[in-house]
Amino acid sequence: MKTIKLLLVAVIVGLSGLIARCQTNYPDAEAIAQAELRFNADHYTESFWSYRNVNGSYQSLNMFALLNQQLYVTNLTINGTNIPLPKPLSGLPIPPDGYQNVNINVNAMDALGNTSAEGQTNYPYLAQGSSVSLVMVPRFPPVAIQLKPGLNRDSINVQVNGANGWGWSYDPNTGLFILEVSGVANGSASYVIKNNDTGETLAHGGVPFFQGTGGPVTDTNSVLSLSSPDGYLRLPLGSNGGNYGSGFQFDSQIIRNGTNMTAKVFGVPDVSYKSGLSIYVGSTEPVTLEIRKWSATGQMTLVPYTIQDNEKGFISVITTGPIDKAVITVIPQGSITGKPFYMGVSRVN
Repeated sequence: MKTIKLLLVAVIVGLSGLIARCQTNYPDAEAIAQAELRFNADHYTESFWSYRNVNGSYQSLNMFALLNQQLYVTNLTINGTNIPLPKPLSGLPIPPDGYQNVNINVNAMDALGNTSAEGQTNYPYLAQGSSVSLVMVPRFPPVAIQLKPGLNRDSINVQVNGANGWGWSYDPNTGLFILEVSGVANGSASYVIKNNDTGETLAHGGVPFFQGTGGPVTDTNSVLSLSSPDGYLRLPLGSNGGNYGSGFQFDSQIIRNGTNMTAKVFGVPDVSYKSGLSIYVGSTEPVTLEIRKWSATGQMTLVPYTIQDNEKGFISVITTGPIDKAVITVIPQGSITGKPFYMGVSRVN
């Protein structure tokens, strides 16, 4: 099993799309986990645009890269020309004089091409060997809204607040309206759907907000530090059937009875339908463990577990039933000391 770090280091990756620089003040890390676990990242794409001054002449540059699951560049295209790679690169090549006006877009995709998380960042200057920080935000699931059948599509007006991009479709036969948003900056978005012909408001409401692993840092290639919003962290079990880490902080926010609480939230994407989980947490303060069975929509249900050991600062549990994907929430019971804790997760049959 390999140690999980709070900040995962990766090579530059990206996407083209309607995404803006993301903030990290999401109100509910458990909702972020629910969205992030919809798709398992299988590979990454990157788009990189910039220009630089070469002997008084400005030259633009477009790079596109395909990366494997370990975040090594396996295919690289520069200004439309494919660059042969004798072996995978650990990052994108940056010249000694760097690049100016850099825009980097990131897309994490599953094996079927679904986007699991996305992000964007830009820099006025990117030096050789610079580390680029980027927050990867999970994609919202589409929202289904029932409208009247038979409406004229051209008369439908959609207004979305709190998102940088959205798309919609409407079936006049059934009245089903599908809305999908992206690039949400503060954890939620709202919509209003109107009929321009009559001025009628057809529907309105809110859209609730429901990364990769690291590659080595190099001296010349520019690398990217990927993190998830609000302290959420993915803990894949992999072929070893387990994962563990230390140095975790209570840096997530969760909602209980309408009030924000401090916690730490983890997502386990690969438990399997036939297996359960064994979890242990070591902390300087007593903690409560909550384990939820992932669901694509609606509330995630709590998973019962049997306590194996529960002393001050240490708790060990085993779930009593099989799980496919899980969301684990560690909640401190008293005042937070700020000291890190460790946790291990393993698959049990």
